[in-house]
Amino acid sequence: MMNHFYTCFWGRFLCNTLTVFFLFFLSSTFSATYANTVIIGTGSGALSKTSMGTLQAGDTLAITAGTYSGGATFANLHDITIINY
Repeated sequence: MMNHFYTCFWGRFLCNTLTVFFLFFLSSTFSATYANTVIIGTGSGALSKTSMGTLQAGDTLAITAGTYSGGATFANLHDITIINY
């Protein structure tokens, strides 16, 4: 004996819609990656970041504001944002 809810059009439509929404919600929740911000520098001296290290594409590299009399060296960085912090 079938439940009447699933035999009518609106019951099947609602069940299918909720299933699709639930699957979309699960896939977007567990596959989401979040950008990180890595803060470097002390505001003085020298500054160097020559590899991605813990950085991933989409992350932000924040450089502490100051005067770096020793200069700065950046190499092998890609797909990140660099900001003054």
